[in-house]
Amino acid sequence: MFPRRSIILGKKRGERRTGSNALGRAALGLFAAVFFTAGIISLAFILLKLSIPEWRVNHQFVQAPCQVVEARVGTDNNGLTRPEILIKFKVGDRDITTWNYFDIHGGYHADEAAAEELLRNYPPGQEAICWFDPYQPETAVMVRGYSWYAWLMLLLPAAFISLGGGSLAYALMTWGKSTERIAAAGPHPPGLDFFLPATVPADQPFPFVPDSQNLNNSPGTILAYRLPPGFVGLNLAAIAIVSVLWNLAVIIFARMAIQSFRAGEPDWWLTAFVVPLALVGLLCLAWLARAVMITTGIGPTLVEISAHPLVPGGAYEVYLSQAGRLKVKSLHLQLVCEETATYRQGTNTRRATRRVYEDLLVSREAFSIGQGLPFEARAQLEIPAQAMHSFTANHNRIDWKLVMRGQVSRWPDFERIFPLVVRPRAATGGSS
Repeated sequence: MFPRRSIILGKKRGERRTGSNALGRAALGLFAAVFFTAGIISLAFILLKLSIPEWRVNHQFVQAPCQVVEARVGTDNNGLTRPEILIKFKVGDRDITTWNYFDIHGGYHADEAAAEELLRNYPPGQEAICWFDPYQPETAVMVRGYSWYAWLMLLLPAAFISLGGGSLAYALMTWGKSTERIAAAGPHPPGLDFFLPATVPADQPFPFVPDSQNLNNSPGTILAYRLPPGFVGLNLAAIAIVSVLWNLAVIIFARMAIQSFRAGEPDWWLTAFVVPLALVGLLCLAWLARAVMITTGIGPTLVEISAHPLVPGGAYEVYLSQAGRLKVKSLHLQLVCEETATYRQGTNTRRATRRVYEDLLVSREAFSIGQGLPFEARAQLEIPAQAMHSFTANHNRIDWKLVMRGQVSRWPDFERIFPLVVRPRAATGGSS
């Protein structure tokens, strides 16, 4: 049970978390290296198995007259089919007799009727045109052209290489550098700096107080403003993109590995590559499923407030609404203030986060929420007159927020955060 109210001023108590920027950059580097390596290997396989052979057929294979010796519908162990044509032709003084699978990929398909229809155009004894590999004449095809999937699939490894390579380059460039040194080096691309405190442009009226404009965009239905939820870590969309891209790559390579077994020529290197990729893909799907359960299954949480931004000494009303058909074990809404400090410890730059204030606004135990009948509660929120306002700088930051935590039956525990901005009293002239 959380205490009703506690305030900590200049004492080593409360909830404290520390973290190393070097460790954070190492984690980013490892994550990026995995993506970059997977992208490079995926690119190599797609180029070697699909794109380059198709390009060579259209630019390097040599046209030659040939004679059809035999035509048949080939079948693998699973009943899939492909057209197979035995042809003979001359290359210089050599007589070449070889089976070809109509196109360079020679893939199996489920449509046997289509294979039979195609082979009707190549009866035994008929003269035809083929294209052969000048370096290996036994490799020949009956048609040239391009297939969309051999080139569209290159987008998958390109996305992996871009994401992993960019993040890896950033991790290497900032390795061993302090937050201060990175900040002094000039601006860096937004969205990459996951592990450093954000800064606020100095030309704002209160340069070290976060802007509250994005928190006041939505009017409330009960009170003046509806607060947007903040995200902890990657949001659902990012998790979904990572999971989909990764598992699409797994499906492509798994299909190629399975086809090699069906053809009686197992590709053990490809199989060894696919197995760890598939395990990571399953973890990504489990991660996505949990995020979907929390985001969509539990139901939306709405928080509205009577005024915003807030000021020290101000009193406000808060409205909470939790929807969903749930059997709730516990639900708590807290006003929280956290201080984050960045400091040097030896050669490492570390961050420490300490909860310096908390106020329990809403607390409910053991109740049910019916379909279409959300749980609703109102509470009074007070910012202590002596409290520090919101603050963001290179070395320190003060964050105010509303934190709702819930435990529900048959669902993961969840936490939803709603950022607040507390300005100095002189900034707004007071509010209540």
